[in-house]
Amino acid sequence: MTEGMSSLSARLSRFPRLGLAHLPTPLEPMKAAGRAPRRTTVWVKREDATGAGFGGNKLRKLDYVLHEAVASNADTLVSGGVVQSNSQRQVAAVAAKAGLAMSPGVYHGRLSTSDTRV
Repeated sequence: MTEGMSSLSARLSRFPRLGLAHLPTPLEPMKAAGRAPRRTTVWVKREDATGAGFGGNKLRKLDYVLHEAVASNADTLVSGGVVQSNSQRQVAAVAAKAGLAMSPGVYHGRLSTSDTRV
């Protein structure tokens, strides 16, 4: 590990995690991209390897947020999202793993807004 990465890891360690995500995830070379004219090596960060249903960045965030919820003796997680939301699925999976209830606020379609600039 480089000195810069060690320093970053040390600074991030002050934020406690619950430990649900399998971190760090591996970097793998994408071999097919190596056949490009310049023989460029493209590296892929395997966020699908974080665990709990291919959580990726959602699971990374929940790992920190859930630590706070468990530390404060919460018994239920409430999460809002659209039908078939990957985020909702992740919250339900980690809630079950942490022994918490989960109450999804599900809405259909897009939320309307009075701001026409959106």
